[in-house]
Amino acid sequence: MKEIDAEIYINWDNDGVTVKLSDEEAEKLLALWKEAQDTILKDMEEEDYWEKFDPWLQEKAPDLYEKIMKAFHEEFWERIGCYSSDEGDDFFSISYDIDGAYLDDSNKIVINQIFPPSE
Repeated sequence: MKEIDAEIYINWDNDGVTVKLSDEEAEKLLALWKEAQDTILKDMEEEDYWEKFDPWLQEKAPDLYEKIMKAFHEEFWERIGCYSSDEGDDFFSISYDIDGAYLDDSNKIVINQIFPPSE
């Protein structure tokens, strides 16, 4: 198992997640990240990578994309669980219904970049 860090933007506010992947999945993700850097992300500003990388990764490796997003949501809710209902951040929108709280559709959540593990 390897831990890979991903930079996530939620409504353009920088966030992130560490996702645990099998060695094979990690190698695949890092190879895709390298390919993206050499092709679609060339000559782009780092803070704008999400514009091309998020949909590209979603298309190329939907399984890895979903793992990253699932890890982000789990970690996000773990952190949010520490807040009282009146002290949340203003940068995201939470809706409540009979099943509980959730990030509603007005939130934009995208993957901006992948950080290879340090050797």
